Amino acid sequence: MDALRVLFLGTGAGSLTERMGSAILLRLGDDYLLLDAGYGANVQLVRAGIDLCRIRAVLVTHHHIDHCGGLPSIFHDLKAHGCLEPLALYMPPEAAGPIEALIRTFGPSRPHPYTTNTVEPGQSFRAGPFEVRLLEAIHPLQTLSAEVRAKGFRLLYSSDTAPYPEFEKHAREADLCIHEATLPDHMEELGRRFGHSTVSQALRSCRSARRTALVHLTTLSEAQLSATALGEGLIVPRDLDELVLRKPGSSF
Repeated sequence: MDALRVLFLGTGAGSLTERMGSAILLRLGDDYLLLDAGYGANVQLVRAGIDLCRIRAVLVTHHHIDHCGGLPSIFHDLKAHGCLEPLALYMPPEAAGPIEALIRTFGPSRPHPYTTNTVEPGQSFRAGPFEVRLLEAIHPLQTLSAEVRAKGFRLLYSSDTAPYPEFEKHAREADLCIHEATLPDHMEELGRRFGHSTVSQALRSCRSARRTALVHLTTLSEAQLSATALGEGLIVPRDLDELVLRKPGSSF
């Protein structure tokens, strides 16, 4: 069975960080799925040596710029590389208009062919071997969390959200739970107001998963994490870190 490779292209929040905007590439053999495309995503893809023409699907969880601002540059690069296959974009209905406008305004005058597919919580879509089921995150804009299944692997991605029970339920026994940790614990009230999670809330949401990765970090949440002993199964990835998931008994 193939290993599932998780490449953390961008692990930062919208401000207060040196990290790039949110973008995570899932790789299973020659099949790729991009979860969000924040600013700098195209640069990170080039730095990681990714063949852009193999990216056929992107899930944009919502239209805050740190999750979709890299799309116009990706479209420029797809054109420059001579890629031919259309790109499938998946997003919540509320995001479709702003993202279309973003691509028209800042992308190439004749963009690479693509389709806009709106998806809502409770719905699923398939991209190659990846089956993606959407959950409703808690954020000021309509935002999707995602459960991704592929070749026996199961992964949860929170996107931007305050903690909510359905996500925690789906995270049970997941091979990997990727959760935002925008704020330190003493700013929990701010998280409730703006739809974000603290470090401890993120850890609780993923506590039943086999492994946890904390993303969407700021210098504030990083300061708390730097003083925290990281337990087994918990990682705080830097930009361009790659995590390789293998099933027990795999020959890899």
